[in-house]
Amino acid sequence: MFYSQPLATRFGTDLIRHIETGTWDRLGIAVAWARASGVAHLAPALTAALQQGKELHVVVGVDLDNTTKEGLESFLALEKHGTVSVFVHHNEAGAIFHPKLY
Repeated sequence: MFYSQPLATRFGTDLIRHIETGTWDRLGIAVAWARASGVAHLAPALTAALQQGKELHVVVGVDLDNTTKEGLESFLALEKHGTVSVFVHHNEAGAIFHPKLY
């Protein structure tokens, strides 16, 4: 799905709605940065999905120091609810890892 902001509804709202549908078995997320506030926004929906046996796989970039330790820990804290894998990506070549894939 292509998502156009600011013309569409808030992306986080739509993402939560899609997570809550339960029509998936594995959710992959690849983002440039993670912060605790952003993960907290998704955590209730992700927790419910993980408790239903869904899997969460996350790749987070750490370029430009925008990812916080608390953001990574927030994703890792979801492991107590189900299958979660979190990978950190850093590009040594100098280019910024900047995806927004869900």
